[in-house]
Amino acid sequence: MGHLVLEKILKALFVQNSADLLPPKTHNLVKLAEHSKIPLTDEQKFFLDEVNDFNIEVRYPQFRDAL
Repeated sequence: MGHLVLEKILKALFVQNSADLLPPKTHNLVKLAEHSKIPLTDEQKFFLDEVNDFNIEVRYPQFRDAL
């Protein structure tokens, strides 16, 4: 659920910062933050990347090894 909350927040910020354009169709939190023009520290990028990895492992266990 944490990944989904972060994803929706980042997509809302994208809409707010991009003249109401539709957000990118991605679940990658780091890319969403970059598209949303949110400055991130390396530590924050690492955190979002870790959340991405955890989300893939939990949500798509059958693809874990391929990814």
